[in-house]
Amino acid sequence: MTTKKKRSTNPTPGTTQDPVIAEAIAKANEALAAEVEAASKPRGNPLTLGPRVIAPEKIADKLVSRASSASEEWFAQAQAPRKNPIQEGVKAEGKYVDKMKTVISEGRRAKALSKVTDEDLLQGIKDAGADALRTGIERKKGKVLRRFKVLQPLYELLAKTIDTFPTDTEAQREKKMVAARRGMILVGKARRGEISPTELAAEIKKLGGPAA
Repeated sequence: MTTKKKRSTNPTPGTTQDPVIAEAIAKANEALAAEVEAASKPRGNPLTLGPRVIAPEKIADKLVSRASSASEEWFAQAQAPRKNPIQEGVKAEGKYVDKMKTVISEGRRAKALSKVTDEDLLQGIKDAGADALRTGIERKKGKVLRRFKVLQPLYELLAKTIDTFPTDTEAQREKKMVAARRGMILVGKARRGEISPTELAAEIKKLGGPAA
């Protein structure tokens, strides 16, 4: 009686493999090779990409839109700041001076102005509108009033002092003109806080008149 040999499912090297298994292995190898080749190639993005950086018009519109949306919040926070802005500004004087030295040494102001065109200037005026000056002054009316309550008597003192100067000769008229100019310089110093109103009054009296 002849005994049939069983077909090995795991043939050893050198033996003939089942054609069905061989075909399946070949197809698997082909699929694997195709995947490897596809992975090595750049893939297309299914999304439609926009520009890497948005257009300048959109940047400007977004800035204006965000500022407009945050205006009410800014208004509320400005009335209840976490720190006193005036005191903090005074404490930062050293930093301000240091920064301004850099601005001056590098000519930043002139460089910035040179980039502004006539069209930019005119467009800024048009955008502000005719009410810009009026509303600006109205907002500062209280500040202006407080300052001139102090300066008005000093202006009057300067005017009355200058009125005492004679104007008969060229030399007298020149002296009066020089005194008036000197007085206005002193008033300017007082407005900037460089001298006190008391010091200004004393300096005005030194300008002299007929007795000088």
